[in-house]
Amino acid sequence: MRYLALMRTIRLLLILTTALCACSTPHPDREIRNVGDEFLKAYNSGSFEALTAFFTRHAEAGRQDEAPGRAQWVRSFVWQPIRTLRVSSHAQPSPSEITYLGNSVVTDAWYRFSLEIDADTGGVSFGFESAAPPSTPQPRLTAAEAALQIHRYVDRVCEAGVFSGAILVARDGAPVVTRACTSDLHVVIRHELQSRMIPSHE
Repeated sequence: MRYLALMRTIRLLLILTTALCACSTPHPDREIRNVGDEFLKAYNSGSFEALTAFFTRHAEAGRQDEAPGRAQWVRSFVWQPIRTLRVSSHAQPSPSEITYLGNSVVTDAWYRFSLEIDADTGGVSFGFESAAPPSTPQPRLTAAEAALQIHRYVDRVCEAGVFSGAILVARDGAPVVTRACTSDLHVVIRHELQSRMIPSHE
């Protein structure tokens, strides 16, 4: 009887300890996912104010004044060339880290965004890198379909201000697509190439 009473007491203590831990400690996976989603919302808005608010909220103690600089860096060197990131998947390599794989809605280039919460300071660090797209089979296009997609792509990157120049696509020596555009602030000029393009031998 004493043995059974002792076992019941131990079991009750274990249940209470587990319950107290669950109430006092936030789930780390859920926390980093919330932080990651919050960052993506601020990033995809393209707003300097939204990014500054995010980095202020998740800065190390005493380093909130660095938030505007971090926001400006992200907006200038990440958002400006990539713009909105269309997320395809996410992964959590550790309870305090999350990565997002996605592609730019403007250039279709693929990137990996990473966020990590420092266990000691609570500050959030951000990083990004180019990534390979998921290996999915692509339908074979006709020459006309490919030319149409290239035209649309050039228009999109020109209007976004991330490309300025000329493009010539040829098949069996014959031009399929010849386009050019010049981006100057909010002014975009597009025209078909009329002059003959001579390759440089320098």
